[in-house]
Amino acid sequence: MSKHKFEVGVELDMRAHFNEQYKQRRQLNTVSSTQILINGGIVFEERNKGAHLIVSTKNSLFPLHPLEIIDFWPSTGLWHTRTTKLQRRGVRPLLKYIHKVWHKLDTKDD
Repeated sequence: MSKHKFEVGVELDMRAHFNEQYKQRRQLNTVSSTQILINGGIVFEERNKGAHLIVSTKNSLFPLHPLEIIDFWPSTGLWHTRTTKLQRRGVRPLLKYIHKVWHKLDTKDD
């Protein structure tokens, strides 16, 4: 049994409040993560009204090389590569990974 005794109505109000905060934070994450990708020049397709982004490591420097396809859920920050099955969280680690792929391509062509 819980140490704290709440009235049922108060407990439900608190749960609803926390659920609303969580929902707002996920919405903010979706908007800000998507904008970070746009600002970084990352190519992606939007699915489910932006809830799922399909990110490509293809860019204007390497237009014929869609090396990796990455599934990214901006509300939670979860992403994974389709070929290597690497799974991580966060838009900044995603950008770092994409830039590493670009760098490998750049050094390969030399």
